Amino acid sequence: MTNRDLSTNVRQSQIATNAHNPQVNYPAYTAAAHTPQPEDQPSLFLTILQKRWWLLGIIGLLAGGLSYFIATEFRSLNAEVSGSLIYSGLPTPPGPVVYQAPSLQTYKEVLFSTSRMQKIVDKHGLDISPDIFASLFEMKVIGRSSVMELTLGWPEAEVGVELVNDTMQTLIDAAAEQRQEILTEHLKHVELIHLGAKREVDEAAEQLSAARLRHDTLLHNNGLATQEYSNKLKSVSTTKSTIDLKNVELLSIEQQLAQAEKVRQEKISLYQTELLKKRQTQLDLVMKEYAKTSTRFAELTSLKKELAVVDTTGKDASLVEWETALDEIGLTTLGPISQIAGPELTTLKTEIAGADQRISEFQFRLDTVKNHLNMLNDRLAKYDSEATDKAGDVAIASSEVVAKWEKKLESAEGRSKLISLQKENMEQLKQCKSREFAVLIPASIETAIVTSNTKKLFVMSFFACSILLVCPVVLTEWLLQRETAVSAFSRRWSLPLMTDRALAHFNSRSRSTPDWKTNESIRMAALRIQQSLPESSSVVLFSGLGDTPAPAGVLSSLSECLAHRGERILLVDAVDRQHGKFAKSDSVSDLSHPSPAEPAAAKTATEKSTAADTKQAKNESLATLDNKHQMGLSDIFSNNAPITADLIQHTENPCVDLIGSGEGVFPVEAMASARLTELLKSCQSSYSMIFIAGPPIASRADLQMLAARADAIVLTADKRSVKDPASPAAIRDLIELQAPVIGVMA
Repeated sequence: MTNRDLSTNVRQSQIATNAHNPQVNYPAYTAAAHTPQPEDQPSLFLTILQKRWWLLGIIGLLAGGLSYFIATEFRSLNAEVSGSLIYSGLPTPPGPVVYQAPSLQTYKEVLFSTSRMQKIVDKHGLDISPDIFASLFEMKVIGRSSVMELTLGWPEAEVGVELVNDTMQTLIDAAAEQRQEILTEHLKHVELIHLGAKREVDEAAEQLSAARLRHDTLLHNNGLATQEYSNKLKSVSTTKSTIDLKNVELLSIEQQLAQAEKVRQEKISLYQTELLKKRQTQLDLVMKEYAKTSTRFAELTSLKKELAVVDTTGKDASLVEWETALDEIGLTTLGPISQIAGPELTTLKTEIAGADQRISEFQFRLDTVKNHLNMLNDRLAKYDSEATDKAGDVAIASSEVVAKWEKKLESAEGRSKLISLQKENMEQLKQCKSREFAVLIPASIETAIVTSNTKKLFVMSFFACSILLVCPVVLTEWLLQRETAVSAFSRRWSLPLMTDRALAHFNSRSRSTPDWKTNESIRMAALRIQQSLPESSSVVLFSGLGDTPAPAGVLSSLSECLAHRGERILLVDAVDRQHGKFAKSDSVSDLSHPSPAEPAAAKTATEKSTAADTKQAKNESLATLDNKHQMGLSDIFSNNAPITADLIQHTENPCVDLIGSGEGVFPVEAMASARLTELLKSCQSSYSMIFIAGPPIASRADLQMLAARADAIVLTADKRSVKDPASPAAIRDLIELQAPVIGVMA
């Protein structure tokens, strides 16, 4: 089986030709039948991994080396320096509280204020703004304690230690300064209040003296100025004072009792909650031993629901009753609760018992004070009755006025003493040398944690270098994979693309062509041509898109390839060499055939000259003419020369022959000549393929005349030619005429 048998698109008819009427019917051509189906191409990155894995490895090594150099050369160290302060407070003088220290958050705001940060910056000569310097610190309170931890990130550990220690000392001094400023302002206000309290004492003393004078005068006038009456009044006053003291004591005991009951309630609630949790945990462990669908599991689930509604506030019943109720829930299954009560619950229960004892003591004292108050009230009523019977209503009223001013004087003096004590305490705290804060753990080199950005810099550098080095590879592969202009043109017109990026190696201005044996594109194109042609002799027309004929090197390489496959090829140069538009180098008649290896270097001058002549002779022309003047197509068209064997020129390859264009000028309608049809028919019996190097597609009339005689048409194209406005119009004409275009070579 030959390569032609592989074709699924074998043509069933040949061109019907009339020697006197060149108007013939073109073979049917359906572009869609020749259009290759689009193939799923792998992604760009997968292609790079498959084809350029070795280059990616080199890039990885190079990027790693550059990243290591950058990381070690430009790395920076950062020391995390920390120190701790503890709020030790101030000594508490007896009497009322006169100074409430600010919160730790307030101290933080005071410390990191712009003015204080500026002092530290100026002291150390730092080239940084106070706000930025403050943002480098991190201050946090450890748990609920009074310990403040201050952390600073700084490039140099030694400098960072000094900065942290100075900052902590600044906070200590700032707290003392703020305390003194606050107390100074408060003292001014207290002094004013103290002066007012002194005036109240003086006024009350004057009013009391006047009231006593009036009372003594009244008693003397009524004959009541006796020792017995004075003693009665004194007893009344003393009893009232005692009652006031007992009321104060009663209030204090009630407050202590309420606090003790609150503590007891909290401890009972905590005890009940913890004991209930242990009971529920015990029940969960037992439930794991049974399947969820079992009856026993359902019973345990019911117990769990009962435990969930047990009250743990300690208000509904006594602790003993509550424990009894809890013990009864699942007693047979879980056992008594005493088995799960650990040392923590035992200690908690002991504390509850102690709280009960204190409550009992407070209740006893409360009852005693109440009984004493009842007795004093009865005694006061008795004294009031005796004094009233003795002196009458007038003396009693006068006595009440004196007692009123005595109370006012006592109250004013007490207030004055309290304010005086408050003022004294404030003075003491203002002059106190103690500090609110003390350094708990000073910053030091030993506690500093030094870190480096080497790893981070290496990763970032490696990523950046890899991207920079991989980008050219990705861009190159993308350019290779993207659709070329010729491919887009072929897809637009549904023309099969036989080769892509292959014609760039065939420079028409160069006398040398690539070796077809190593060019897979040429070999595949030759196979496509074989598969697209019928069994008998076929005519293949080669034309170039735009205004340039098909490269002569392509026809030469295809002929050589097909000749090695057993085909007999005839090259017909149908390009008018004398036409001004076509250069002589574009003609098949002047193709140079690839020469064998050059002879070895001669040792003598004669041998060198002979080798040079041999090389020059082999690089001249593809056609090795048997005589000096060879006939061509121009002779047949112009001189009506007979079609003889002398018209065919033999080449170095015995399976490839050539009919040149001749040295004359083609007639205008040469491509429609019956002589051309006669020539092709006479040669078809001797050759399996006839390649016609035709004019470019821009010569639309000549191309269509030749297309009428062709079994297949191969178009050559490049990026410039597909952009020629004449190319789409010519392709449209060929498709409308159903010309047998078998593909495009690019």
